[in-house]
Amino acid sequence: MKRLDILDYVRGFAALAILLYHFCSWTFGQYDASTLLGRVGIYGVSIFYLLSGLTFYLVYQSKFRPKMSWGKSFFLKRFLRIFPLLWIATFMHLLFIHGPIDVDQLIMNATGLFAFFSWDHYFATGAWSIGNELVFYALLPLMFIVTRKFKSGVAILLLFSALLYGWFAFFLIDGSSSLSEEWYLYTNPLNQVFLFVGGFAIGHYRKRLSFGTRFSFLLILFGAALFMLFPVTGERLQLICGVPRIVFTLACGMVVLGFSTMNWQLKGTAHNSFRWLGHISYSLYLLHPIVFESTNLWFGDLFQDLFGTSAGLTFILAFMLSIGLSSFSYQFIEKPMVEIGRMKWRKRKKVVVERKRYTLNNPFGSLLKRIAAFRLW
Repeated sequence: MKRLDILDYVRGFAALAILLYHFCSWTFGQYDASTLLGRVGIYGVSIFYLLSGLTFYLVYQSKFRPKMSWGKSFFLKRFLRIFPLLWIATFMHLLFIHGPIDVDQLIMNATGLFAFFSWDHYFATGAWSIGNELVFYALLPLMFIVTRKFKSGVAILLLFSALLYGWFAFFLIDGSSSLSEEWYLYTNPLNQVFLFVGGFAIGHYRKRLSFGTRFSFLLILFGAALFMLFPVTGERLQLICGVPRIVFTLACGMVVLGFSTMNWQLKGTAHNSFRWLGHISYSLYLLHPIVFESTNLWFGDLFQDLFGTSAGLTFILAFMLSIGLSSFSYQFIEKPMVEIGRMKWRKRKKVVVERKRYTLNNPFGSLLKRIAAFRLW
């Protein structure tokens, strides 16, 4: 299907918002639950999960086949898309670690197995959410099978994941504790899977919702207002448990639904700029903490000696370097890896077509056709 560029805008803004939250909190101190940045620091990742589920439904729902060949192609593409940059971010983060490195933890991170067995043991800042995504990728074929086998399959997935979501929000996460103490539960993939399924459901139901652009815009405004104005104070843990968890998730869902049903996009330079921001969002998300730490280490003392302050200048320089390095990473690491995955897929399709063409002109075509159907690679 045609790419929805407007979703790239949202993805780019979410990555930029997380960057601003991190830079501001590392420069000026932590933000509590009542602040916009404090909320963005939690739910920017939730937006990513919703967009991920939505995008995968739109891209693969018509292409999915319950066959080994489809799984090989899908997981190869995901591996090439995720792991090269994750390895780079992990290696760069290791340079800042003083002292012994846990080899078992390093192996788990390098293979992605940490996502399934020790999701809160990671090196690169933010890698926990990438681990969650790996779990969601593993679940995606099962989700498609359920939706095709059962007429109400999407509703079943949504209900089951919602019950898990509520279980964590109302029973497992202790609201009297702190976010750091509850981090193991918060980063559990089972606590986040509802967001991915929610995006998947938005993709499934969006064509049945005949929203006009005006209504979609109002939905976005209402979701944003609810997100900013819903009264919650105190430690940021209050944002992820009880009723606030439901309210903020609903607000994020309305924003994503509104954008996904809006038949509108920017023009010219503005369109190209915001679409590019969406394209580099993965690199921006993983690399900006390393850039900030490096900038502070290399230039902090220099700025302090020359100008009597380092906070604001470090912030600005790290911001510009993050955008530049992420653009470089997308252009020379991410895009080539994605293209390799596409080449593998095109090559496999070409082999299948040639085998089919050969069987039509061969007296043993029936037998060869069966062999080709049995093994496509």
